[in-house]
Amino acid sequence: MIVGDVAQAEKDYRTALNTVRCYCNMHKYKFKLVEDSEYRQICGQRDFMFRRHCIVAELLKNTEWLMFLDADVAVVNPNVLLEEYIDPAFDITFYDRFVNWEVAAGSYIVRNTQWSQDFLRKFADFESQLPNSFHGTDNGALHVFLQRAFYPQLADESQVCLRIWERSTNWNDLFTFEACIRTVMGDAHEFGKARILKKGTAWLRDIWLTDSKWSPERDFMLHGLKDSNQISYAQGLFVNLIFTRFNWRSPFLSRLNLNDCTTREYAENWEYNEDLKVPRKEIEKALNRRFAEVERERWLSLVQVSEYV
Repeated sequence: MIVGDVAQAEKDYRTALNTVRCYCNMHKYKFKLVEDSEYRQICGQRDFMFRRHCIVAELLKNTEWLMFLDADVAVVNPNVLLEEYIDPAFDITFYDRFVNWEVAAGSYIVRNTQWSQDFLRKFADFESQLPNSFHGTDNGALHVFLQRAFYPQLADESQVCLRIWERSTNWNDLFTFEACIRTVMGDAHEFGKARILKKGTAWLRDIWLTDSKWSPERDFMLHGLKDSNQISYAQGLFVNLIFTRFNWRSPFLSRLNLNDCTTREYAENWEYNEDLKVPRKEIEKALNRRFAEVERERWLSLVQVSEYV
């Protein structure tokens, strides 16, 4: 995890960080919470969002595999192993966000190879090619970078998408651009040494998608656990109006004792809010409903592309 201020992150994401630390201790994974200022001399990108990918390239030198996470990601199922998401056929694994049609830039799994180090440094330096628009920082830029890295032959077909990116003034424009360029690249999820895991098959998803409910049969990590957004109420019209839809209820009944997180058997001591643990079928039903909504929204975004042709 890479943050701008470690002390502040410890306050803002205490719940999430505690679960990841405990999980890593249990399975003997090395955990690092890095303050980006430690790497300013090596990684000179102005935008923190891009600078962190340069830092990942540096950290990668000291390990075989690395999972990069945002600080608001929590482990809910400590019995799942990171190795389950590693495919040695690929040096880097991204994933499709469930809430829209973005390739997520905030978490990926990467192998220590010269290719992957170069890929991440080039992506970090891509900040110099951002348009003067509502560009979406690294998440928006990742889509252009992937097209140019793996589909340079589609440069002409991508021009209309780039016009949308260059003129973007809001989230709607940005999502239209992303829908456009992903359509240009087609439905491919594997290309060269990289792959993108399809919706619902990655190691994490947003906690608020299912009103903080989760299933030990299919969930591993949940994203969006900023402590200031924690509430005690189920989602609903009035709750969302007051707290925004990004609120969350804690899956846990008590705080984990890091001194006891020494073996895999400690997973039995993770105390959960049983009201939020539900069967896989219930989660799949909610996600399938959201998937249909996202598909409708994606097609509506693609309709808007015609305004730029």
